[in-house]
Amino acid sequence: MKLKRQEDLNWGRFGAMLALTIAATPIWWMQSGAREFLLSGAAELCWPGFDSCAEWRFVSLRQIDFVLISMGAGAIFSSICLWLRPASRLSFWSLAVVFVAKLLLSALDYRLRGNHHQMANLVTLIFLILPRSAGVPIFALLIPSFYFAAGLLKLNTEWLSGAALANRLPLSGWLLEFGLIGVVLMELIGIWWLLDRRRSPWRFWVVIVVLVVFHLVSIKSVGFFYPVVMAALVSCFLWQHLDWPWPKNEAKEAFPRFFKSPFQFCRSIWVAMSWQFKLAWLISLIFLGIQFIPASISPRNDLSGEGRLIASSMVHNRTECRGFMVGRWGVHEAKIPMPVMQLPIRIWCDPLVFYNYARLVCRQKSPDRLDWYLLSRNSSEEAYQLIIRAEDFCRDSRRFPWFGSLPWRAE
Repeated sequence: MKLKRQEDLNWGRFGAMLALTIAATPIWWMQSGAREFLLSGAAELCWPGFDSCAEWRFVSLRQIDFVLISMGAGAIFSSICLWLRPASRLSFWSLAVVFVAKLLLSALDYRLRGNHHQMANLVTLIFLILPRSAGVPIFALLIPSFYFAAGLLKLNTEWLSGAALANRLPLSGWLLEFGLIGVVLMELIGIWWLLDRRRSPWRFWVVIVVLVVFHLVSIKSVGFFYPVVMAALVSCFLWQHLDWPWPKNEAKEAFPRFFKSPFQFCRSIWVAMSWQFKLAWLISLIFLGIQFIPASISPRNDLSGEGRLIASSMVHNRTECRGFMVGRWGVHEAKIPMPVMQLPIRIWCDPLVFYNYARLVCRQKSPDRLDWYLLSRNSSEEAYQLIIRAEDFCRDSRRFPWFGSLPWRAE
């Protein structure tokens, strides 16, 4: 009974860390200028399928501040409850309320999107809807999978050469390249040592130290919020001793058996698993499988952004772009430059940004015809590529897709 109570307390402490990520969200949004673009009248940047997001904005900064401060205070209250009394209904519902509030606010503008938010939201959702017996093995695989997916994205010249960061780190030359290669190795291989704490504690703590150093260094490049989120997620391995979620008897001599008969080994593992372990593997494999969708849609999804709405969107390349519009009013023609907007590095050349601005021009300027074009390249490339050619856009009934190819992509 005492052991079970300790496990419940540890589970509640992890929930408290998740609540703290929500508490930090208003601070991050205020720092990144969310107050201004959530205000009614500001140029909107809507999510696909929610083109009317401008109608749901706040009428004053005072309202925005009240909502953000209330969400932050509620998240702190939830964190305290989860830490002290993890089994109480108040702890559960307080976290659920602030979590839903964050989702609703995030839906108001695409600039509130972030890979760190997506990871924290997924883990928090699982924490809320599944019991601890299922959540522990899921997080054992899913949290390292976040790093593994980031490592897969970084297997490109942009990252390995340092061009993606563009002097955003206090390193240079061979030391920078060595560090960037080390990050990829840590995310693809070393991160799985988090699951080896019982057998090899020293490797576990080496990974923890490397993660701490990595995220502290990354603050200059990505800000404070991403390290805060990842610290909260990785804390699950401190509160819980997480092992590989497969039966211990089947884990003995795993590699020799796997190479001898992969199918029989996998089948025996699957049959011997509990439903919690099976669910953990299914969720993690689905998450990793989604990461390959963008490449299947377009080989240049790094420029077009196709598939990135549902897959991970890490800082793995640095995109440069030139976008412009040509509007016609009768016999008059004018070139309309794209506005300079405050955008995170991940989305500043995202076609969705230009799509939203083109729709705004259609509504406000009512041209007889509007064509818009987007040319992009990675910073390590010399030539720009024509990514979008949207002609007579205002009369085009097609909308920006959540999934699949862009209907205006230049062939």
